[in-house]
Amino acid sequence: MTQGGNQNGISMDIDPSNVPRALLTVALFTLSMATVTVFYKAPNGVVFGHHRLAYYLSLAAIIVAGVAEAWAALWILGSCQTDRRRFGKGVLWASIVPLVTVMGIGGFAFYRA
Repeated sequence: MTQGGNQNGISMDIDPSNVPRALLTVALFTLSMATVTVFYKAPNGVVFGHHRLAYYLSLAAIIVAGVAEAWAALWILGSCQTDRRRFGKGVLWASIVPLVTVMGIGGFAFYRA
C-alpha cells in the first residue's frame, strides 16, 4: 500500500499547488450554474413551487458562496504560504455543498433542449 493512497496507488490527497486552480474551477461552475438557473428556470416543485422567495434567496446564497470561493482562490494564488494552501483545501471541500445544491435545484436547466 502506498503512503496516502489506496491499494491501486491512487492518492486521495490534493497537491497544494493545484488547490487554487481547482477552487477557481469549482467556483466558476457554481456561479455559472446558479446564474443560468436564476434566469432560465422558474421555481417549481414541492418546496419552491409556493415559496418563490426561498428559491431566489437560496440561489443568491449560492452565488455569494461562489464569489467567496473565487475570492479565496485568488487570495491563495497571491502567496506561497502553506497555511493559505491548507485553508484553500478546506474551502475546496466545503465548496462541494453549494455546487451539489445548485445541481439539485436545477443547475443543468441549460442542457435541456
